[in-house]
Amino acid sequence: MLWNEQPVAGARVFATDQYDFSSTHYGEATTDANGHFSIPRVPAGQRYLYTFGNGPEYWVAAVTPFLMPAGTGTAAADTYLCRGFDPTAPEKDETLVVSRPVLRWNPYPGASDYAVRVLRTGQNTFAFSRGDQDARLTTTTAQVDVDLAPGQYTWRVDAFNQQGHIIGCSYYPRTFVIAGAQGLRLQ
Repeated sequence: MLWNEQPVAGARVFATDQYDFSSTHYGEATTDANGHFSIPRVPAGQRYLYTFGNGPEYWVAAVTPFLMPAGTGTAAADTYLCRGFDPTAPEKDETLVVSRPVLRWNPYPGASDYAVRVLRTGQNTFAFSRGDQDARLTTTTAQVDVDLAPGQYTWRVDAFNQQGHIIGCSYYPRTFVIAGAQGLRLQ
């Protein structure tokens, strides 16, 4: 378990049978000073490691899939934890009267680039995303370039180091509302 290429001691790691923390657990371990851990008796098959950092700054669980071969152990791929931070705009629960807001955050220490995502509440596909399937952002703003329909949205920004590993992630869910024309009141 690593953060910004450094081992994280004291992280809690669980092996599960599905990409769902409420699924069957096969064991729990705590990382040592080198970020290493061992979970014995994990059955063969596709499994998942859920990692919770050693303090409140690692606010989100990291999930790493791995294939456990029959009869032998395996070394799972490195897992990279992120530390939480607050973006600046839109503010939490802010109501906006524009359909293409500008998302803003302060530079994250040690970050070389970023990815942002906007999701309409109740939907499971992104209404807007930059830095996942396309080039990551090197600025600390992102102009939403599609019209967002009136409704509630959540958004998130992740920060990555020069090696391309996540190091920061905004506290989630961070909501805002697009009011639309019917939300305007003339005085």
